[in-house]
Order: sequence, then structure tokens, then C-alpha cells
Amino acid sequence: MIQLTPTCTTALEKKSPSHLDVTDIQYEVPDLVIYTENPQEFAKDDSLLGSLANALRKRVTI
Repeated sequence: MIQLTPTCTTALEKKSPSHLDVTDIQYEVPDLVIYTENPQEFAKDDSLLGSLANALRKRVTI
């Protein structure tokens, strides 16, 4: 498994709302995979995934 850079982790913390429960984050080339108990919360905000992908410069999968 590839370790996330501190920049990547910081960007994720800044862009994702605090009420979203992220259980794990893994870098699976070429995607950044975010594991959560409540994926429907990510779907409620249409711009969140695009914003995360843009900030991290990676494809994001929930």
C-alpha cells in the first residue's frame, strides 16, 4: 500500500466536512479510495467529490 502524503491528508481534512465519518483512506493507483460508514453523506453535497478530487489532483472513489 502506498502511504498518503501529508499534503494529501491535510487537503482531505480541510475539504471534507467534519460530520463525515471517514474510516480509512487508501491510495489504489490511480484512485484515492475513501472508506466511510455513511457514503450517502458524501452524495448529499454534489460539489464535494469534485472539490476533493481537484484539491488532491486524484480520482476519488467512495
